[in-house]
Amino acid sequence: MSTPPSPGAIHLGFSGARHPFRDRPERAALLAQLERKLAARLNALRSELCLRPNHSICGVSQIAIGADTAFARACRSAGVPQRFFLPQKRDDFLNTADFDAGDRAEALALLNGANVLEERVVSDSADRVQRFRDTVREILRASDLLICVFAGRASTTPTDRGGTADLLRQAIQCGKPVLECHLSVDGVELIVSEVAHHFDRFCTTAAT
Repeated sequence: MSTPPSPGAIHLGFSGARHPFRDRPERAALLAQLERKLAARLNALRSELCLRPNHSICGVSQIAIGADTAFARACRSAGVPQRFFLPQKRDDFLNTADFDAGDRAEALALLNGANVLEERVVSDSADRVQRFRDTVREILRASDLLICVFAGRASTTPTDRGGTADLLRQAIQCGKPVLECHLSVDGVELIVSEVAHHFDRFCTTAAT
């Protein structure tokens, strides 16, 4: 499935922690909160960024468990079109140990969603780590701005393994606008702390 995105689309890349609420009994409720907060963030970006009336937002991400799933669900609920970049063929990817039966069923439902514009395999490497590096590189290349979500407030250490920290590092290095988000929990309430990098450059570019 491949449909060219709208010429007026602003591509919003995303990457996030696979286990943002590891071992917490209220994990499902917190993921639902994350989905709602991401959906609200998608709606708020239109007023925060210097977008023209004909601009639309299009999500760009993988379909990993955890934060990536929450982002895909947020795009669907907010009516935001989405492009999925996969590190390998759909069936091969969804049948890895990364997905249990429930995760696999949800990923399939999201991949088959009515808001999906494109699903594309972006790596042909036989090496798992390289496949994720390739995917991060393609998300960065295709995106006008990005959101990177991390579990906790601790500083992140890039490992060059194709993860969220690597995407954040590369985006900052190349001057691409990126919203760095760190998650914490206060009782049963999810708290999202944000740091914006280079968003002033996005406004300057969008206005031209």
